[in-house]
Amino acid sequence: MQGRVSFAVELRLVAYMIPSVVPLVPLLVIFRSYGLINTCQGLILAEATNTAPFALLLILTTLPVALLFLLFQRMLISGLAEEP
Repeated sequence: MQGRVSFAVELRLVAYMIPSVVPLVPLLVIFRSYGLINTCQGLILAEATNTAPFALLLILTTLPVALLFLLFQRMLISGLAEEP
């Protein structure tokens, strides 16, 4: 379990090292072909496209730890585990 969490943390750090402009350059070409330049829909789509990968990596790194913590709390309440 620990190896998987640390790999996700490393992956998140690598993702942060990529400048945010790099994935937006091809997005500009796609937006131009669909006529989404200077529109509200284009702005919303660009913001969602820019932040979704980082939000997903953040969720994937914190969710397993949070679930294990909640499971341990439920086990303490039901008497299946002892406090360390």
